[in-house]
Amino acid sequence: MPRIIARFAITFFVLCFCVAPVAFAQNQTTGKITGKVLDFDTKLGIPGAVVTIVNLTKGTQDRKRTNVEGIYFFDFIETGDYRLSVTCDGAPGCDGYERIEQSELPSFPVDLRVNNRPMPPPLSMRKKQATTAVAQPATATPQPATQSASIIRLVNLDDATRSLGFNGRVISSLPLAGFRSFDQLALLAAGVTPPPQTVGNTVGPGIGAGVGTSGQFAVNGLRSRGNNFTVDGSDNNDEDIGVRRQGFTALIPQPIETVQQFNIATLLSRPQYGRNLGGQVDAVSTYGGKDFHGTVFGFFTDRRLKARDAFDLTTQNAPATFDLKRCPNGAQFCDGGTPITLTSFPNGVQTIAPIRRANPSGGEDPFTRGQFGGVISGPLSRKQTFFLASYERRLLNASRESNFAVPTVAERGLFNSGDRGLTVKVNNRDVSAYPVSAKGDSFFSLFPFANNPRGPYGDNTYTQVLPADARGHIGSFRVDQSFQLFKRQQTFAARYNTTDDNTTLPVTGEALFSTMRAMVRTQNLAFTLSGSLSERTSQTLRFSYGRTRLDFAEVRAPFSDFLLPSKLKPGGKNIPFLLNSRLYANAAFPGALPGYVQFGGDDAEGDLALGTGTGPIGQVIVSGYSPLGVDVYNFPQSRADNTFQIAETVSHSFLKHTVQGGADFRRVQINSALDRNFRPVALFSGALDVSQRFGVNNVFLPNTNGFFRGADFAAAGAATGFLQTQAFVPDSTIGLRIWQGNIFAEDQFDLAPNFKVTVGIRYELNSVPREVNNRIENTFTSQAVRDFVAAEKSQFGVSGFENFIAGRTTIFRPDRNNVDPHLAFARAPSRDG
Repeated sequence: MPRIIARFAITFFVLCFCVAPVAFAQNQTTGKITGKVLDFDTKLGIPGAVVTIVNLTKGTQDRKRTNVEGIYFFDFIETGDYRLSVTCDGAPGCDGYERIEQSELPSFPVDLRVNNRPMPPPLSMRKKQATTAVAQPATATPQPATQSASIIRLVNLDDATRSLGFNGRVISSLPLAGFRSFDQLALLAAGVTPPPQTVGNTVGPGIGAGVGTSGQFAVNGLRSRGNNFTVDGSDNNDEDIGVRRQGFTALIPQPIETVQQFNIATLLSRPQYGRNLGGQVDAVSTYGGKDFHGTVFGFFTDRRLKARDAFDLTTQNAPATFDLKRCPNGAQFCDGGTPITLTSFPNGVQTIAPIRRANPSGGEDPFTRGQFGGVISGPLSRKQTFFLASYERRLLNASRESNFAVPTVAERGLFNSGDRGLTVKVNNRDVSAYPVSAKGDSFFSLFPFANNPRGPYGDNTYTQVLPADARGHIGSFRVDQSFQLFKRQQTFAARYNTTDDNTTLPVTGEALFSTMRAMVRTQNLAFTLSGSLSERTSQTLRFSYGRTRLDFAEVRAPFSDFLLPSKLKPGGKNIPFLLNSRLYANAAFPGALPGYVQFGGDDAEGDLALGTGTGPIGQVIVSGYSPLGVDVYNFPQSRADNTFQIAETVSHSFLKHTVQGGADFRRVQINSALDRNFRPVALFSGALDVSQRFGVNNVFLPNTNGFFRGADFAAAGAATGFLQTQAFVPDSTIGLRIWQGNIFAEDQFDLAPNFKVTVGIRYELNSVPREVNNRIENTFTSQAVRDFVAAEKSQFGVSGFENFIAGRTTIFRPDRNNVDPHLAFARAPSRDG
């Protein structure tokens, strides 16, 4: 127990030292240092002193004068390590002073977490005539304050914001699982939890059921799509999905090794932050310096280093093959029994007895994950130009064993009669009938036969090993230039990030035959200009462009032994994402076979060569079983999301006040295409059986459940729902254009040395999305709408649809009342915090 306590204490103090701040964060990418210059003897402020701050990484420096109280301000400085010094050039109030050497003072790391505002120790100067014998002892005076200021203040003493931040030392030392992402750091903050609903197990943007997640994390119980993401203060949001701009394998815009700061504000953010009610999340990238540095890294994981999957355990020592048989207990897999006889079409009549099913479950699934890359940084020239370049490659070679629920042979017939045939009572006489209709055979033929009776669905389990490979690239390049403008220090930074993602999604929406390949490419180009306008005024100007391009492609290979191509006439081009398989006619009773099978797959005059004869089908959903096919409402799709951003923030400090103001404008362009009108959905759901009460022509069905299952309707070939989106034009592309704008102003001042007040206001205005060709807007006044309204009025005297539209001609009405006042205070327990 003492050893555990000792380890905990050591870990706590190491973390305190690593994450300790010495600069108040102006925003989540730049910082501010405020301090004093004092007379060594009188402890009074010295006005007009020149304070120099040196960036130890770049070697760049900036100078500011103290005000009448001896206070200096450095606004919008980059993250990093700095050293402070002071001189006197004879300005009024500073005449006759000389510097006390500060060489033994440690550098001041500027930590940009918004929940801290420790101040560096005072800088001291002496009158020249007082330097005869005591010049050196004075150097030791500020050091204790410096050391204590370097390791305190883990609690926000500045405002009401609740936040958490990590610097590069902590990020590089914490273990991050899987393909490393700084999202895992956010989960360490109070009020942050994983997304409340994660469908499937594929990380990435939440496109649809089983694809990606509903967001990176949820903050304070809000939707996980309600967070705002930035990199170096530049927009990093996917406007269409509502998550961060990312892929499925390339999860972050740049390697962890190039992240200098990670910050998340979870509650009561200051007026400069807004746009979303959830967390304000920002990653700050590393910049190059005056010396060359390089890093090479690599991570490797293999299935031999992982535990066996839970479902793999259930199939250990299972036989490699199973025969489909008519078993005495009603099951379809048993040691003895009568072989099931089915007839296969269209390639002639083939009697298959028994049908042998191979069990693909083979223990641990293949899995190999590699992640490697490198970072290099240094000077580009002697004129204060620096660069940083990084690259990361992510590889995943894996297969996923997936289990699906399919109908047994018995369930492929009305009232579970698929393996024995159906007996119908007509005029009190038992009459033999086919257990399934001709069209029912067409739909059941799309379901493969079960092959793993020891799987999670018992005799209904169909197991398949599906590909889950992935490839991802992450690249980043940054250039920084420091220069003087009007004798003021300025910093210009240009950064380009790109990710390229090719990920095989084995299962989407928990459906059979739904494997797809997601191809995502993201780009971000950002320019930042920060610097001083005067002794008390600083500014930062940002411009950024971000883009996400996403496409989905069909992966047919895992099902090529079962699914047939869907072609436009024989020899034509295959149409992706359509279901088609060889027709199996249920021949539980010998005799005349359904005549329709002669058209299955051999209809040269038809539009589609479909083996089952169902016509073009995108999805089949039979209640109680796994869906078939890729979701027609979300896939396939092609989408491009473009965001342009320009933002300006100005800060002015005087006396005990820091006044800030700024604006942020974004232009969003979303172009997408999703062709729905050629892939219908066939639904077979349950319903109450009323045939027992009312005989039809003295025909009674042997249904003892009092309820029709979805499989019963499928056996009859009677879909309870047949959904297909109709379009007036074949082009399904949509182009949305949106403007987002906000302005803010705030004043933070000290009512007392340990009591700070922040007063501000924020205003946001989001335009109504507009379709670039007015396709959405035109539907409100289209002839079809007018005809429908007229028909309603002629029949009912009033049109409910007209009342619902309520005269609108746009997607929704604009809202111009988004005003957010802000009042917060922070009180430290003592003057020293």
